[in-house]
Amino acid sequence: MSENEQTRNSQDLRGKVAIVTGAGARVDDIGNGRAASILLAEAGARVVLVDANRGWAERTCERARKTVGV
Repeated sequence: MSENEQTRNSQDLRGKVAIVTGAGARVDDIGNGRAASILLAEAGARVVLVDANRGWAERTCERARKTVGV
């Protein structure tokens, strides 16, 4: 197995669940929670988004779905 394949396999999170607190962002730009949520989704994890502001979390969800093609 090449080093490149090992790196790719170590980032495969299919079948895993990730919980991200502070998943929203005040603006439509990217924040730490939103970025983490999107990266986890791209790696195949099912992501639970938690934020004090439901609308911010919903925008993160929309953006993550668009990014991963769901």
